[in-house]
Amino acid sequence: MELIGKWKIKKVFCITPDGMKLLAPEEIPQGEDYDEYRVMSRAVFDFRPDGMVYQLLTPEDFISRDTGEEIQLLDGMAILEQHPWKEENGEYYYHTGMEGETGDEPVDPYEKLEPDEDGCLPMLEGLILIEKI
Repeated sequence: MELIGKWKIKKVFCITPDGMKLLAPEEIPQGEDYDEYRVMSRAVFDFRPDGMVYQLLTPEDFISRDTGEEIQLLDGMAILEQHPWKEENGEYYYHTGMEGETGDEPVDPYEKLEPDEDGCLPMLEGLILIEKI
């Protein structure tokens, strides 16, 4: 699997009137309760050779989130989040940003990226599925 490059959202975990589902962006229900899901479904993940992955939105989508955050741009796209990634023994890991302890054990902030049978990557503990652009 080649990780470097841009990946788009193939499916996003969404709470719907019919229950919790992984939905393609075009399947997300209409209505303002789903606006954030629709915006997030347009995000792009850019895995860079320097060991950083950027979650990017168009500047318009970033502003529509109305968080008051200052926009930082990368290649004309707004940076929503950035996290390190690493390769160890031919396997890829993504830093989730989660830190702390569970009981007496420190939480490993790195999540293994394992492609599914279609070459897509489940991320954020399965809350999204991304595919290479």
